[in-house]
Amino acid sequence: IAIRTPSLNYSSPTNFAQAYIRGIGSNFLLSGLESSVATYIDGAYIQRQAGAVLDVVDVASIDVLKGPQGTLYGRNATGGAILMQTVDPKDALEAFVSGDYGSYDYHLVQAMVNLPVSDTVAVRISGQSGARDGFIDNTGVPGGSDLGATRTDLIRTKVGWTPSSNFNAIYTFEHNNRASNAYGQHQRFTDTRCLACVFFGVVPAQGFYDATTGENPTNTVKYDAHTLRLNALVGDFELSSISSYRDQDVGNYNEQDNTSAPLANAIVTEDGPTFTQDFYARSN
Repeated sequence: IAIRTPSLNYSSPTNFAQAYIRGIGSNFLLSGLESSVATYIDGAYIQRQAGAVLDVVDVASIDVLKGPQGTLYGRNATGGAILMQTVDPKDALEAFVSGDYGSYDYHLVQAMVNLPVSDTVAVRISGQSGARDGFIDNTGVPGGSDLGATRTDLIRTKVGWTPSSNFNAIYTFEHNNRASNAYGQHQRFTDTRCLACVFFGVVPAQGFYDATTGENPTNTVKYDAHTLRLNALVGDFELSSISSYRDQDVGNYNEQDNTSAPLANAIVTEDGPTFTQDFYARSN
């Protein structure tokens, strides 16, 4: 998406979304921090950098709005807004399965099934499961696991109710579990500059695909999200209500001295629920 979108730069170190639009974004990323580029999934605002990494599964559209977008999308849209809309339930039987495989045991399976339950109710279930082994040799832990490994599991269930042409309601449940130990760094220090090297007698890695850290536990982002979207046509107006409840658990380990010495390590956790409520009135 970033390659196809001018002026958008998007990275996701250690499962944190770090987006810049026209050079405006958040320079720091950590549990609890918000982003200067707002992210919405099915109209629900994602309040934290953690959990805003988008798994593009069964998607209808993705819009990148260059900022500032505070008039429509709140105070955290200085850089702009990224809006992802997944496919709503349909009144027809549909299904697909796709699979990818690549280097470092990279594999990804995506699937979807759409079931019309009655004339007014339909259910759509989609998801993915994938992983990739690490490709950065951690010289600080001989025989230890390579850095750069990732894993993602997602399942989404959408139930749509359309009793008339003027009203519909869509409930969405999404469970997402992302894990990564991709936060590998190396710096070329001489002993006179590297305090860890002086105190502990270690030397940072020199190769491009080498890193020198201690044991680097997996960083995780898990959440269960519930969204209820109500849409009604009243005359020339479309009225919408979007209620979202998200319970998220983040575990982040950061090895900051770039050596195998236990000198500067950070462990940050974040957990708990968040709730948002949005109302929209649109007219043609």
